[in-house]
Amino acid sequence: MIDLLADNPFVLLFLVLWSGSVIGRVRIGGFGLGVSAVLFVGLAFGGLSPRITLPELVYQLGLILFVYTVGVSAGPGFLGSLRRRGLPANVLVLVVLIGVAVTAALLGRATGQSPAVTAGVFAGALTNTPALAAILQHTAEWDAHDARVLSDPVVGYSVAYPFGVLGMILAIWAARRLWRPHDAERAGDDALVNLTVRVTQPAVAGRSVGAIVCEHGWPVVLSRVRRGDEAEVPGGDFVLRSGDLLVVVGRAADAECVIRTFGERAAEDLPLDRSDLDMRRIFVSASEPVGGCVWKRTLPWNG
Repeated sequence: MIDLLADNPFVLLFLVLWSGSVIGRVRIGGFGLGVSAVLFVGLAFGGLSPRITLPELVYQLGLILFVYTVGVSAGPGFLGSLRRRGLPANVLVLVVLIGVAVTAALLGRATGQSPAVTAGVFAGALTNTPALAAILQHTAEWDAHDARVLSDPVVGYSVAYPFGVLGMILAIWAARRLWRPHDAERAGDDALVNLTVRVTQPAVAGRSVGAIVCEHGWPVVLSRVRRGDEAEVPGGDFVLRSGDLLVVVGRAADAECVIRTFGERAAEDLPLDRSDLDMRRIFVSASEPVGGCVWKRTLPWNG
């Protein structure tokens, strides 16, 4: 098996990718390794024999694709994030980098490790693959024919990387355990719900949606209404009829008040019906629309 993998590097590559993707989907206690599992599988295969290696072109191409995809995903909001919180975030990153570098240097000197291994540990602790590529390029300038010079950073990186990943997972887990009671309390008070209500109260039939909501002062949105087989977005002047189905979006307590006033909770889940109206979740990254009213026609009673 080792001879097969050593003689067929692309078989090795796809075997590692497939095995890592399968293991990365496994979740234990809500956590999973994700794409990091591919690295761990690669380290396991590499530990079987020093002959099991991939061509240099493979990791160079992987590094190029990694940097490119990160740039494509982070590029559109990069300048905007710098304007909003660029200075504090960059200062925090600089402090972390200096702290990790000093810690790695002290540990390397205390344990008698070479500078190449120490640099690899620094990159692995931060799970920073581009930093490892820069280290390899720099160490290759010392002696490209000395295999130890090129392998030492990889060894240090491989040892520190699992702790970098697992340490972050444990930190997130600990933070969730510490702050979960507060989050649950806030979620119970402020979590948004969407409920479908059927209009059965004679007191609201024949009145407009805007007049009823303004009269009671509910901080809710009536996002859609279905009358018979037709669905639409109700404006403030939409006049209700008995039997109409309305979707109420707001806090649970406010939505229950709307249901008691309009009629009864309906068995249908109207948001699931997308034959006439569809729904999209939009992440607002531009600062201009924040705090303003987007659809004045549909929410005239909210301003």
